[in-house]
Amino acid sequence: MSARDQYEQVYDGEWWTVDLRGVNYDKCCRCGLVHRVRYKVVKSLSGRTQVIQQVHVSQRKTRRIRK
Repeated sequence: MSARDQYEQVYDGEWWTVDLRGVNYDKCCRCGLVHRVRYKVVKSLSGRTQVIQQVHVSQRKTRRIRK
């Protein structure tokens, strides 16, 4: 498997299933960067359950995929 095939390609407006545990790596359709994505399920004081998302660019993995 080449480095280009390691990350799920995310397309604009597309729905996809994510694993809420651990770290996910996605390759962006627009910028071609590899993003490190983490999710957290939290419950607010009012009892609502929310999923929050944290996204960072992975410079090392982006550099490897662009070679």
